[in-house]
Amino acid sequence: MESNETDATSVDKNERFVTSHIDSKKVPPSVTKRAPKKRIDIGKMYEDDFLVLNIRLKQYGYESALSLLKDFKDGIFPERFYKPQGAIKMDENKDTNRMVSLIDGKPNPEFFNHIDYEKMFEFYRNELKLSERYARSCCNYFKYNWRVFFGDHPEELQKLTVDQRQWIVLSFRNFARYYLRLTGSDDVEEAVRLRIKRYSLNIGLGFENRLILVDEGYIGRMSKAVIERLKGELGIISKIGLFAGTREDELVYMYNTPVCDNGSICDVEKCKNLHLINKKNGMTIVVVNWHRRGKHCYFTILPTTLWQAFKELPKFSYYDIKSTHLYLKSRLDLKFMYLRKLHYNVMLRTLGKDAAEVLAGRANTVSARHYLMVEVDRLTEQVIDAWSNFGVQIER
Repeated sequence: MESNETDATSVDKNERFVTSHIDSKKVPPSVTKRAPKKRIDIGKMYEDDFLVLNIRLKQYGYESALSLLKDFKDGIFPERFYKPQGAIKMDENKDTNRMVSLIDGKPNPEFFNHIDYEKMFEFYRNELKLSERYARSCCNYFKYNWRVFFGDHPEELQKLTVDQRQWIVLSFRNFARYYLRLTGSDDVEEAVRLRIKRYSLNIGLGFENRLILVDEGYIGRMSKAVIERLKGELGIISKIGLFAGTREDELVYMYNTPVCDNGSICDVEKCKNLHLINKKNGMTIVVVNWHRRGKHCYFTILPTTLWQAFKELPKFSYYDIKSTHLYLKSRLDLKFMYLRKLHYNVMLRTLGKDAAEVLAGRANTVSARHYLMVEVDRLTEQVIDAWSNFGVQIER
């Protein structure tokens, strides 16, 4: 026991000696304390140029110039956008004559496994102007099908449903545009076109090749069922989809966009809010002026009480539309997207094709302006009569 205590005491003395020996050395302050960083001014610019810069930054997926400069310093940008990448291995698709065939190229896993799908999503949203749901679906369909599409047996995709094949074709065509923007090469665009054509992946796609027979009895039954049988918040969403006749993206835009307080229609170049025209017959004209690529929504006409209930919902997004779609399928065996088709058929049979096309957003701006400025009073009465012809009464 005594020998152990002696050994411990000697060890403590040695530790104190070593510590004091180290403390006696003078350590330069630059080693123990990090030198402060100096901030520098990188320049000034005019306000108009700064606004243009922010728009350009969002196209590349950046929120500020500092985040872009940081990626540029770390070597992430511009390689992320302009560095050539080999999506298709060119050295593995040569025939006996040493000619390159893009259609038989093999996918490069090093490229596809490192795709930044968030950057792809931002490209679809900012540059192609796709809706959030459309852009996300394209990313997902590409992510889970590129191995088959660029693999040895793309014909396996023919076993999928028509809707699935349609999404796959759209996702790969959009990816080809993203790859062109990413690398400046159109090799993938040509390879996608050739594979779709060789394996007939686009045969029978779209609604233009389908004939859907709908009689007036069906339109009236389904319209009355939506009004009478669906209750609660999902019922409000179903009714707004039926009476407004707008697309899903337009409904989300209408909910999230505030209403102008001026009480009259402003210059749309200056005021981007919604504008309301409330009529004494219980109808409200909502001037939307929503445009995305080839799709438009000029204005819609719907009951005032329904519009107020829609705007008073605690929340509304694509998830609520999906929930309403499942609710409609379970209760009425009806898809949410068919509410817009019901609305069009109701308007077509009473208002005529021109007015129905304007409400559906398919007419040109001149026609929409004419109906909104000249025939708006008569149009609201015709909308009430149109619903009444199919057994749907609107409270005045």
